[in-house]
Amino acid sequence: MPKLSLSLHRHFQRKLLVRVFMFTCLSSLMLLLLSYHVYTHHIGWPLAMSGLVLGEIIGLLVGNLSTIEWHEESNRIIAPFDRISIITLLVYLLFTFSKKWVFGHWFHGQMLSAFTYAIIFGVMTGRLFYMRKKVFRILKEQGL
Repeated sequence: MPKLSLSLHRHFQRKLLVRVFMFTCLSSLMLLLLSYHVYTHHIGWPLAMSGLVLGEIIGLLVGNLSTIEWHEESNRIIAPFDRISIITLLVYLLFTFSKKWVFGHWFHGQMLSAFTYAIIFGVMTGRLFYMRKKVFRILKEQGL
């Protein structure tokens, strides 16, 4: 896929750019935390990869349901905060506070935290992948 030039940034809603920046920062943080836990042997590679794959699947599904569209009046790509975004945020918060209840039967302590980081990293990168895919599709349709 082609890279975005700086001149194309004027075709993006500021909220969308902030959202992409936040997802990128959170993904990087989760990757660092997960890498630390794998390096210190709190979690093994197979378990970390299974959490990552589970998160990627969830992230791709949520990314597919999210709305990114071209706004004709402002000539920008916008990402309205729709119901799917609100539901995703609520489920994420619910997951964060109930991770011990959901996965506590199989994982404990540092391994539980590392598995959670793997899932969150997968969700964030899955959403970023789908956002990028939708943005490039819109740019192609608009001839930019």
